Amino acid sequence: QAVDGLKQVVRQLTPQDYVSYSRFGSDVSHMGRSMSPCTEGTLKKLSRGIEATSANMGGTNMEEALASTFALPLPKNREVMPAVLMVTDGDVWAVDSIIKTAKASGHRIFAIGVGDSPAESLLREMAEQTGGACEFVTSSENMAEAIIRMFRRMRGSIAHDIRIDWHGETLWQSALPKFIYDGETVHCFAAMRAVPDCLPHLCWQADGREYSASVERLESASSDDLFRLGKARQMEETEDERERKAIALEYQLVSDATSLILTYERAAEDKADGMPQIEHIRQMPAHRELDAVCCDCGPLYQGAPAAGRAMASIAPSSPRASRMSRSMKSAARRPASDIMMSCELDMSFMMADMDMELPACFRIPALLEELADQFNANSLLFSTVTECLDEILQDSDFAPVTEFLEKLKEKAGEEEGTIPDDETLFAAFMLWVFRSVGIRIDRHAFRLLRNAAAKDKDMMKEATRVTNDLCEKWLHGDLE
Repeated sequence: QAVDGLKQVVRQLTPQDYVSYSRFGSDVSHMGRSMSPCTEGTLKKLSRGIEATSANMGGTNMEEALASTFALPLPKNREVMPAVLMVTDGDVWAVDSIIKTAKASGHRIFAIGVGDSPAESLLREMAEQTGGACEFVTSSENMAEAIIRMFRRMRGSIAHDIRIDWHGETLWQSALPKFIYDGETVHCFAAMRAVPDCLPHLCWQADGREYSASVERLESASSDDLFRLGKARQMEETEDERERKAIALEYQLVSDATSLILTYERAAEDKADGMPQIEHIRQMPAHRELDAVCCDCGPLYQGAPAAGRAMASIAPSSPRASRMSRSMKSAARRPASDIMMSCELDMSFMMADMDMELPACFRIPALLEELADQFNANSLLFSTVTECLDEILQDSDFAPVTEFLEKLKEKAGEEEGTIPDDETLFAAFMLWVFRSVGIRIDRHAFRLLRNAAAKDKDMMKEATRVTNDLCEKWLHGDLE
């Protein structure tokens, strides 16, 4: 739809117009090095450039795109301010610098925000600061029509020096825009002590002339919704924080200073009688896929030869038994000493049925899961692995982690080569935890680990080798 709209714009250009066309995403591409007169050749070239435009060009490098567009040489005999028609669906972060660049350029910005998450606040302020206009189009609306409407605004007259005579004493009036273009909808609010005797009167200037218009009639609203809309606008324009909060509380408005709380009261017969009873639940290991979980506890299930070191016993009538792989079902036909299989088991279920204590090698992953959760949480607060590690080790529950890191240092010191530092060892250790124990890693945590690993690749390689060796021993209970 954007391509269709731009094609219609091309057909409305005249030989007196000058034009350039730019596409931007992660990079910026200009059709030419300057503004070109709209000759037949220029329009053909422009049409080909529009046809070749893709919606997927990477990120949204809006600042560089605008700065390079503003830098294009303008025609020397121009009689009007240059205007930029921008269509974008991306969000940006460098808001202040972009607005400053646009305001200093002398260009009017006419922006169309497309989709569900355009940079709405930036586009609105940029249009207001440069004397342009702004419009937003969802994916279900006609984008081509929005582009044509915006192009007509660029061609049309600018209404300025706007004022409203309410014909009565006003307690408050919403701020009026500096510029208005034909086709725009503007909502203005005013609080008055009494209904005015005359209808409000709108005045503005355009093309060196003064214009005016009157409201045809006044209508009263049956609800307070319109009044609350006006108070919401007043709250937005008020700088005093205490006054903003007072307005929001008095008129029940959701804002950055207030929150909306929804309560539901149950019927008397549905309400709880007294406090709930506390139930103590035994700690259970993380649910994960285990290979060849071995313990001396008898045959796999009825019918399997009890020879040598067999797999953990599971009752065949249990619904959990359906999780066994096909290789497990065939285990009864082979001696237990030859069995090596992979299955997904719920260890808490197995231990409860067998009435035995959870082995140490399965208590350790519970600590690792807590460690991983802490690292994921701290990665949102800190910018380096070292800072996350310092925060984690302040908790005495993670004292075993400190001891294990010391063992890693000792192991690295026994062999020739560079001894990795604490950050590199801990990064290698956490990568092993996320990879081997099967605990989820957040993208922020992975970014910190990746940065730590990239500082010294040789050191990280040595740390990874030492860590993998000792971690496997630790996981299987072979390391004190």
